[in-house]
Amino acid sequence: MTIYRHANATPMYTDRSGAPIPGPSGKYGWAWRLPCPQWGWQDLECIKRSEAIDLLLTITEVSENIIDGYKDYVLEAWLGELGYEWDPNVGVAGAWVPMREPPPVFGSIQITDTGSDFGPLFAGQQQEAQP
Repeated sequence: MTIYRHANATPMYTDRSGAPIPGPSGKYGWAWRLPCPQWGWQDLECIKRSEAIDLLLTITEVSENIIDGYKDYVLEAWLGELGYEWDPNVGVAGAWVPMREPPPVFGSIQITDTGSDFGPLFAGQQQEAQP
């Protein structure tokens, strides 16, 4: 009995009788049967959350302690405002990717300040001093 049989390993390559044979590389391969997982990829929200935190740490200056305090839906909304969405078909379990149609960009506006540098306190006095 080999150490693999003693460890309840199953040969990866066998002949018709079930005896182990070398694989294409000329080496024997052994595997262990694992129980079927009780979860599915759609259940792994922790991966989505972890990826969200990593991305926010990369693109913002907010500390991990502050980001980690937010609930999942807040992180998703935050990344949505930054133009990212979750795509479950990217990578092994999904990834945050730039949106196909990004949210509207808020551009800067120009405000003309016609007041004085002294504020409203001295506004009346300046007007009196002008000829």
